[in-house]
Amino acid sequence: MCGGKLISGLFGGGLGSMVVAAWGYIGAYALAGAVSMVAAAIALLLRQPGHTTAARTAEPQPAG
Repeated sequence: MCGGKLISGLFGGGLGSMVVAAWGYIGAYALAGAVSMVAAAIALLLRQPGHTTAARTAEPQPAG
């Protein structure tokens, strides 16, 4: 995790300025929005490890 933050911290500003220089601010915002939507869609596909489908649909147990 720290490696990704280091790389994005070192190169993210430069890449961002290159995108703004090439496509303008509207293009940069559109690109950032598209990347965010793809990341959100991928995040929806993630499941917590160790939990099966049967465990999520188990019938409730009576209290007491």
